[in-house]
Amino acid sequence: MSHTQEAFSATFAKVCPRCGATLFTDMNVCYGCLYDFSHTQPSDSGNLPPLQEEEEKRLEETHPTAPLPQAMVNTVHEQTAPTPEPEEDDETDTTLDLSAAQKALREEEEQKKYYLRIHGDAFDTHVPIPEDGLDIGRAPDNDVVIHQRSVSRHHLHIVPAGEMLEVEDRHSTNPATLEGRPIKDSVQISVGDIVELGSIQLQPEEAVQ
Repeated sequence: MSHTQEAFSATFAKVCPRCGATLFTDMNVCYGCLYDFSHTQPSDSGNLPPLQEEEEKRLEETHPTAPLPQAMVNTVHEQTAPTPEPEEDDETDTTLDLSAAQKALREEEEQKKYYLRIHGDAFDTHVPIPEDGLDIGRAPDNDVVIHQRSVSRHHLHIVPAGEMLEVEDRHSTNPATLEGRPIKDSVQISVGDIVELGSIQLQPEEAVQ
């Protein structure tokens, strides 16, 4: 650089701190990068260029950062919250099992049930007697259907009655008999008694476990 240029630079020129362009001293804005010499730069501007820092400051003032919605904050807290450890029981693998009690209850009920033995020339079987009893006859809507001419369509009804059983005649043509005597209306019988229905024998038995 010549002495004339050095003198000009020292007297009439200044250097842009951003782009390094040589400018006249009375110029407040750099024609190369539009750097504003009148703008006071903060001391803690860091490494940001002056215009970039000014633009970011302007954006922050114009569009302040909105706080997170409370629902989103709660979601973050819920996601980051540690999972509580399960509490230990006093005894390991403690469970409740009612199968034994239910089995005992069934056994107790079964001990109070009655069975009806139905014996004939061609069959010999046992049928449980429910609490509401059994309907016996030739019609298909009976609980026990006996296909025999001497048996009426709805012949009789047998139902538990405390420690006894009650046999009720259903206005049959040929009444069933107990110890050789016809059953009219109803009669109570005990376990082991035999009611004869034509050639069929009906004998209540107590269930044995």
